[in-house]
Formats: sequence, structure tokens, C-alpha cells
Amino acid sequence: LKFYAPWCGHCKKMAPVLEAIAPTLKGKMAIGKIDCTKHKAVCKEQKVKGFPTLKYSIDGEVFDYSGGRDEKSLVAFAEKMSSPPI
Repeated sequence: LKFYAPWCGHCKKMAPVLEAIAPTLKGKMAIGKIDCTKHKAVCKEQKVKGFPTLKYSIDGEVFDYSGGRDEKSLVAFAEKMSSPPI
């Protein structure tokens, strides 16, 4: 999940990265975005303090994502998280 604000420069810079990796992640991980200027309660509940904030959800539990924000890092993370446990 990408928590963002439409005026945020870093968010705008990240948008094409997420668009580029979406086809690669299809069937592995869904990508979603939440506009914090429209969904303030959700962003407050998720303790979003800056933009963009990336989080991921597994079995209904939400976690902070702290890895790289480039295509390679995001794809590697998604592949790792979607792989069966060893």
C-alpha cells in the first residue's frame, strides 16, 4: 500500500516505479494506493507521518515497508513475500 498526498513530489516520483512493476507483480502481490488528503482517518489509523509511506499486509495484519523504493528492491521484496515458506 502506498499512502500518499497528491502534492508530494516524492510520491509523484514513485508513481511510475509502481506502474512499471505492476505487470511483474501480477498474481504475486497487489499494489494499492491511499490518498491521505481524502482518507485522513485511514492514514491516521495507520500512523502515516510522511509521504510516501509504504506498508504491506499479510493475513489482515499491516506492516511497515522499509526497503528500497526502486523497481529492483520492490520486486525482490514482493517475490520474497509471495514465495512459500521454507
